[in-house]
Amino acid sequence: MVAFESMKSRFVTTLSVFAIIAGSVGLVSGSLQLFSYGALQREPDLAPLVVASFQEKFGMELTIEQVSSMLLRTGGSGLVVSILSIVIGVALKRRSRWARPASIYLILFLTLGMISSLLASGFRQEMPLFWAGAALTALAIFVHTGIILKLRSAAVRAEFEG
Repeated sequence: MVAFESMKSRFVTTLSVFAIIAGSVGLVSGSLQLFSYGALQREPDLAPLVVASFQEKFGMELTIEQVSSMLLRTGGSGLVVSILSIVIGVALKRRSRWARPASIYLILFLTLGMISSLLASGFRQEMPLFWAGAALTALAIFVHTGIILKLRSAAVRAEFEG
């Protein structure tokens, strides 16, 4: 058993802890978005404040229907991805065979989601939030590619065999 323990890399252990922490934060974030959606449905008088807030803070002119749809969509998908992240993180920690490919696919789909979201938002040179999203997406592509390549390496693959 000691020999097997020494085969566990810090990379996989760190990735598993990060997946669990990120998933936990995502659970809170997604829950809060769904709670906000519910609050808007129960208290329609909040709508003008929410619309004005998006305009003031982000320069985004959205209708309350668009804000509600965004909260529901991002909150729900955030919860699903967060639960997947936690489950995969625990499986990575245990070195379950399916966890390595599941991690690769989750990271790939997250990256593709970030790219499609950036492209769908449209280019807005005057909007600082667009540039922040573009920089974050570029960084994510770089980091996620490195993680995927490491997860595909022979050394990491060996940790999940047996």
